[in-house]
Amino acid sequence: MINFRYHVISIVAVFLALGLGIVMGSTVIDRAIVDGLRNRIANAENNSIERKTENDRLRSSVKKQDEQDTALAGHTVRGYLTGQTVFVVTIGDIPEATRVETQELLSVSGARLGSVIDINEDFLKSDKTKIVKDLIALENVKTLMGNEKDKDSQVATVLTQLLNVRAGEAAQVTLPSVQVADIFETYKSFSEQEQAQSFDPVQPVSFILLVNRTDLDNERVASFVSRFHSTLPVSIGFVGNETDTPDRSDAIELLGATLAAFSVVDNAEAPSGRAALLIAHAENITGTHVIYGVSDKAKSPAPALSSP
Repeated sequence: MINFRYHVISIVAVFLALGLGIVMGSTVIDRAIVDGLRNRIANAENNSIERKTENDRLRSSVKKQDEQDTALAGHTVRGYLTGQTVFVVTIGDIPEATRVETQELLSVSGARLGSVIDINEDFLKSDKTKIVKDLIALENVKTLMGNEKDKDSQVATVLTQLLNVRAGEAAQVTLPSVQVADIFETYKSFSEQEQAQSFDPVQPVSFILLVNRTDLDNERVASFVSRFHSTLPVSIGFVGNETDTPDRSDAIELLGATLAAFSVVDNAEAPSGRAALLIAHAENITGTHVIYGVSDKAKSPAPALSSP
C-alpha cells in the first residue's frame, strides 16, 4: 500500500525534475543567445575593419586624384594671364588650400599677384548706418554713391572704388582715398596681404573674387558681391560643396541683372574649377562673360582650351 511518504517523495522528485529541466534549458538558451551575440559582434568588427580599409583606400585615391587634378590644372592655365596683374578678393570663409592654390595657379598662368584682399565677414553682415554717416561726411563720397538708398549698396560702391584706386585705376570722382581708407580701417572692413612691392612695368589690372556660397544667404553679403562694380574685369569663383545652401544655381541667380558684368565659375573649390576660373578670367579680360561649372546655369563645365 502506497503511504504518504511515497507521495511526498514523488512530488519532490517531480519538482526537482522540473527545476532541473528549467535550469538546463535556460542554460542552453542563454548559451545560444550569447554565442549568437558573439558572432554578430565578430561580424560587426570584421565589417568595421573592412569599411575602414575601404575608406582609407578611397581617401588615398581621392588624394591622388586631387594631386593629379592640381598638376593638370597648372598645365592647363599656363600662359593665359601673362602680363596681367590680378587682385584676389576673398568673401566669407575660404579654405586656406583654395587661397594658396589659386595664387599658385595665377603664378603659373603668368599673372602677377597684386594682393589678396580679405573682406571681413562680420563687417559685411553688420548694419552699415554708422559707416555710411562717416563716409558721406567726406568730400565727393556722396556724389560717388549717387541715388542709391540701400546702405549696404552704398558702402559696397565706395569700398569697390577704393579697391579700384588701390589697384591703380582712375577714380570715377576725386576720392579722398586716405580718409576713406582710414574709415574702413576703423570699421575693420578688410585686410590686405601679399601686396606687390612694385608695379613696374605697368600691367593691366583685374579682380578675381572667391566667394563662400553659404554667406550669400545673407542679403548684405549678396548685395556686396552683386555690386562689386568696377571698370576693371571682375570674375567670381563660388566655393562650397554639394550640401551648401544656396546651391550653385541659386547663388548665381542672386547676382541678378548684374551677372552680365562678371564671368562666373560655380565650383572653384575644385582644382579643375580654379583652372576654369583663371581661363574664364582671361576671356573676361577680352570682353567675354560666361558662366562655367557644374550647375544647370553653366554654359559648359569649362572654357574651351586654346593656345594662349
